[in-house]
Amino acid sequence: MKVQTLGAVISEVAASGSDSGQVKKFSRWPQKVQPKGEQYFATGPLSFIIALVSVGLFSGFIVYDIQRIKFTEDTLSAAILLTISIYLDILNLFLSLLHLFGSSDDR
Repeated sequence: MKVQTLGAVISEVAASGSDSGQVKKFSRWPQKVQPKGEQYFATGPLSFIIALVSVGLFSGFIVYDIQRIKFTEDTLSAAILLTISIYLDILNLFLSLLHLFGSSDDR
């Protein structure tokens, strides 16, 4: 099975001649946008901001889920759901902190 990028697929469609006017107009778009996207999403300031927002968000989720314990009924299913929710909050907080402090600029 051959794996292709979006730009390659659009270029093949453009080369086939089907509605070539509109397709050729957008055939180079993914190739132009991809480096700019990698510039912001792979590493850099936007990645740092996303990790910082994630730490705050999951810290708030932990506080909210701990607060929910006070107001839920004492059943096994509620206890299991709250435990899983708090576990996932802590896991996501850890991953966000790891992403925040684990990225290095030495690459």
